[in-house]
Amino acid sequence: MKLFSHICKESDSYTILQTLSNASEFSRLTLRRNQKAWLNEINWDKGRFNQTKKNRVKTIPQKVFQLFQAYLGRISPPDRTLVQETIQIRNEGIRILEAMSHYLEDIKKWSIAANAYVLLRCLRLKSWSDNELSQLQFVGPKVLQKLHNHQIFTLDSFVKVSSTSILDDMGETRLVKAKTQAKSIIDKRIRLRPRLEENGEASCVL
Repeated sequence: MKLFSHICKESDSYTILQTLSNASEFSRLTLRRNQKAWLNEINWDKGRFNQTKKNRVKTIPQKVFQLFQAYLGRISPPDRTLVQETIQIRNEGIRILEAMSHYLEDIKKWSIAANAYVLLRCLRLKSWSDNELSQLQFVGPKVLQKLHNHQIFTLDSFVKVSSTSILDDMGETRLVKAKTQAKSIIDKRIRLRPRLEENGEASCVL
Protein backbone atom coordinates (compact mmCIF):
# COMPACT_ATOMS: atom_id res chain seq x y z
CA MET A 1 0.00 0.00 0.00
CA LYS A 2 3.03 2.31 -0.01
CA LEU A 3 2.25 3.43 -3.56
CA PHE A 4 -1.21 4.62 -2.54
CA SER A 5 -0.17 6.38 0.66
CA HIS A 6 1.81 8.96 -1.34
CA ILE A 7 -0.79 10.00 -3.92
CA CYS A 8 -2.34 13.41 -3.33
CA LYS A 9 -5.97 14.12 -2.41
CA GLU A 10 -6.70 15.54 -5.88
CA SER A 11 -5.98 12.17 -7.48
CA ASP A 12 -8.51 11.28 -10.16
CA SER A 13 -9.30 8.04 -12.00
CA TYR A 14 -6.26 8.46 -14.26
CA THR A 15 -3.81 8.79 -11.36
CA ILE A 16 -5.38 5.94 -9.40
CA LEU A 17 -5.37 3.65 -12.44
CA GLN A 18 -1.77 4.59 -13.16
CA THR A 19 -0.80 3.82 -9.56
CA LEU A 20 -2.70 0.54 -9.67
CA SER A 21 -0.86 -0.44 -12.87
CA ASN A 22 2.45 -0.15 -11.01
CA ALA A 23 1.44 -2.71 -8.38
CA SER A 24 3.97 -5.49 -7.81
CA GLU A 25 1.29 -8.10 -8.47
CA PHE A 26 1.69 -7.41 -12.20
CA SER A 27 5.49 -7.49 -12.31
CA ARG A 28 5.62 -11.05 -13.71
CA LEU A 29 3.76 -10.13 -16.87
CA THR A 30 5.83 -9.84 -20.02
CA LEU A 31 5.65 -7.31 -22.84
CA ARG A 32 5.95 -9.11 -26.16
CA ARG A 33 6.89 -7.38 -29.38
CA ASN A 34 3.82 -8.68 -31.22
CA GLN A 35 1.54 -7.10 -28.57
CA LYS A 36 2.85 -3.57 -28.89
CA ALA A 37 0.88 -2.53 -31.98
CA TRP A 38 -2.45 -3.33 -30.33
CA LEU A 39 -1.44 -1.82 -26.98
CA ASN A 40 -0.33 1.39 -28.70
CA GLU A 41 -3.61 1.50 -30.59
CA ILE A 42 -5.37 1.63 -27.21
CA ASN A 43 -2.80 4.12 -25.95
CA TRP A 44 -3.11 6.51 -28.90
CA ASP A 45 -6.67 6.22 -30.13
CA LYS A 46 -9.11 3.88 -28.42
CA GLY A 47 -8.48 4.35 -24.72
CA ARG A 48 -10.18 6.86 -22.46
CA PHE A 49 -6.81 8.44 -21.62
CA ASN A 50 -5.00 8.91 -24.93
CA GLN A 51 -1.34 9.78 -25.34
CA THR A 52 0.53 11.30 -28.28
CA LYS A 53 2.32 8.94 -30.65
CA LYS A 54 5.63 9.97 -29.10
CA ASN A 55 4.56 7.99 -26.02
CA ARG A 56 4.81 4.29 -26.84
CA VAL A 57 4.10 1.35 -24.56
CA LYS A 58 7.53 0.22 -23.39
CA THR A 59 7.09 -1.08 -19.82
CA ILE A 60 4.97 -3.60 -17.92
CA PRO A 61 3.04 -0.89 -15.98
CA GLN A 62 2.24 0.83 -19.29
CA LYS A 63 1.00 -2.48 -20.70
CA VAL A 64 -1.16 -3.08 -17.62
CA PHE A 65 -2.61 0.43 -17.88
CA GLN A 66 -3.65 -0.20 -21.50
CA LEU A 67 -5.15 -3.60 -20.59
CA PHE A 68 -7.25 -1.85 -17.94
CA GLN A 69 -8.30 0.75 -20.51
CA ALA A 70 -9.24 -1.95 -23.01
CA TYR A 71 -11.20 -3.90 -20.40
CA LEU A 72 -13.14 -0.87 -19.19
CA GLY A 73 -13.74 0.25 -22.77
CA ARG A 74 -14.95 -3.24 -23.70
CA ILE A 75 -12.27 -3.61 -26.37
CA SER A 76 -11.51 -7.26 -27.07
CA PRO A 77 -7.82 -8.33 -27.02
CA PRO A 78 -6.58 -9.89 -30.27
CA ASP A 79 -5.10 -13.11 -28.85
CA ARG A 80 -5.55 -15.66 -26.07
CA THR A 81 -2.54 -14.52 -24.06
CA LEU A 82 -3.82 -10.95 -23.80
CA VAL A 83 -7.30 -12.23 -22.93
CA GLN A 84 -5.89 -14.29 -20.06
CA GLU A 85 -3.72 -11.39 -18.89
CA THR A 86 -6.70 -9.05 -18.99
CA ILE A 87 -8.72 -11.43 -16.80
CA GLN A 88 -5.76 -11.63 -14.42
CA ILE A 89 -5.29 -7.88 -14.07
CA ARG A 90 -9.05 -7.38 -13.69
CA ASN A 91 -9.25 -9.88 -10.81
CA GLU A 92 -6.11 -8.54 -9.12
CA GLY A 93 -7.24 -4.97 -9.71
CA ILE A 94 -10.54 -5.57 -7.93
CA ARG A 95 -8.78 -7.19 -4.99
CA ILE A 96 -6.22 -4.36 -4.74
CA LEU A 97 -8.83 -1.60 -5.05
CA GLU A 98 -10.99 -3.18 -2.34
CA ALA A 99 -8.03 -3.19 0.04
CA MET A 100 -6.93 0.23 -1.18
CA SER A 101 -10.27 1.93 -0.50
CA HIS A 102 -10.35 0.57 3.06
CA TYR A 103 -6.71 1.54 3.64
CA LEU A 104 -7.25 5.07 2.33
CA GLU A 105 -10.23 5.47 4.63
CA ASP A 106 -8.08 4.35 7.56
CA ILE A 107 -5.44 7.00 6.80
CA LYS A 108 -8.22 9.58 6.22
CA LYS A 109 -7.62 10.19 2.51
CA TRP A 110 -11.34 10.37 1.91
CA SER A 111 -11.52 11.75 -1.63
CA ILE A 112 -8.98 9.24 -2.96
CA ALA A 113 -10.87 6.43 -1.19
CA ALA A 114 -14.07 7.60 -2.85
CA ASN A 115 -12.49 7.77 -6.31
CA ALA A 116 -10.90 4.36 -5.79
CA TYR A 117 -14.33 2.98 -4.94
CA VAL A 118 -15.81 4.48 -8.13
CA LEU A 119 -13.03 2.82 -10.17
CA LEU A 120 -13.68 -0.44 -8.30
CA ARG A 121 -17.34 -0.30 -9.34
CA CYS A 122 -16.28 0.34 -12.94
CA LEU A 123 -13.99 -2.72 -12.93
CA ARG A 124 -16.66 -4.95 -11.45
CA LEU A 125 -19.08 -4.00 -14.22
CA LYS A 126 -16.60 -3.67 -17.10
CA SER A 127 -17.62 -0.10 -17.83
CA TRP A 128 -16.22 3.42 -17.66
CA SER A 129 -19.73 4.77 -17.19
CA ASP A 130 -20.10 7.45 -14.52
CA ASN A 131 -23.88 6.91 -14.49
CA GLU A 132 -24.48 5.20 -11.16
CA LEU A 133 -27.52 3.26 -12.38
CA SER A 134 -25.71 1.86 -15.42
CA GLN A 135 -23.02 0.52 -13.08
CA LEU A 136 -25.51 -1.81 -11.44
CA GLN A 137 -25.46 -5.44 -12.43
CA PHE A 138 -28.22 -6.37 -14.91
CA VAL A 139 -29.01 -2.72 -15.74
CA GLY A 140 -28.35 -2.56 -19.46
CA PRO A 141 -29.37 0.17 -21.94
CA LYS A 142 -32.96 -1.09 -22.25
CA VAL A 143 -33.57 -1.24 -18.49
CA LEU A 144 -31.77 2.08 -17.99
CA GLN A 145 -34.04 3.78 -20.50
CA LYS A 146 -37.11 2.33 -18.82
CA LEU A 147 -35.89 3.55 -15.43
CA HIS A 148 -35.40 7.03 -16.87
CA ASN A 149 -38.90 6.86 -18.37
CA HIS A 150 -40.17 6.23 -14.83
CA GLN A 151 -38.14 9.26 -13.58
CA ILE A 152 -35.66 7.00 -11.79
CA PHE A 153 -32.22 8.57 -12.11
CA THR A 154 -30.50 7.79 -8.79
CA LEU A 155 -29.65 4.78 -6.65
CA ASP A 156 -31.88 6.11 -3.88
CA SER A 157 -34.90 6.17 -6.16
CA PHE A 158 -33.97 2.80 -7.67
CA VAL A 159 -34.07 0.93 -4.34
CA LYS A 160 -37.60 2.24 -3.78
CA VAL A 161 -38.94 1.18 -7.17
CA SER A 162 -41.78 -1.34 -7.18
CA SER A 163 -40.92 -4.71 -8.67
CA THR A 164 -43.81 -4.66 -11.14
CA SER A 165 -42.69 -1.49 -12.93
CA ILE A 166 -39.55 -3.09 -14.43
CA LEU A 167 -40.12 -6.78 -13.74
CA ASP A 168 -40.66 -7.59 -17.42
CA ASP A 169 -37.15 -6.45 -18.36
CA MET A 170 -35.14 -7.68 -15.37
CA GLY A 171 -36.97 -10.48 -13.63
CA GLU A 172 -37.53 -10.68 -9.88
CA THR A 173 -34.22 -12.36 -9.00
CA ARG A 174 -32.09 -9.91 -10.96
CA LEU A 175 -33.99 -6.94 -9.59
CA VAL A 176 -33.37 -8.09 -6.02
CA LYS A 177 -29.65 -8.52 -6.72
CA ALA A 178 -29.41 -5.09 -8.37
CA LYS A 179 -31.20 -3.48 -5.41
CA THR A 180 -28.85 -5.21 -2.97
CA GLN A 181 -25.87 -3.83 -4.88
CA ALA A 182 -27.42 -0.36 -4.96
CA LYS A 183 -27.95 -0.42 -1.18
CA SER A 184 -24.31 -1.44 -0.68
CA ILE A 185 -23.11 1.54 -2.76
CA ILE A 186 -25.43 3.89 -0.88
CA ASP A 187 -24.11 2.63 2.47
CA LYS A 188 -20.55 3.28 1.29
CA ARG A 189 -21.50 6.77 0.14
CA ILE A 190 -23.22 7.57 3.44
CA ARG A 191 -20.11 6.52 5.33
CA LEU A 192 -17.71 8.59 3.21
CA ARG A 193 -19.79 11.69 2.44
CA PRO A 194 -19.50 13.38 5.90
CA ARG A 195 -15.73 12.94 5.81
CA LEU A 196 -15.52 14.52 2.36
CA GLU A 197 -17.63 17.46 3.47
CA GLU A 198 -15.48 17.97 6.56
CA ASN A 199 -12.41 18.25 4.34
CA GLY A 200 -14.07 20.35 1.63
CA GLU A 201 -13.93 17.49 -0.88
CA ALA A 202 -17.65 16.77 -1.33
CA SER A 203 -17.42 17.34 -5.08
CA CYS A 204 -15.87 13.89 -5.39
CA VAL A 205 -17.97 11.44 -7.44
CA LEU A 206 -19.94 9.19 -5.08
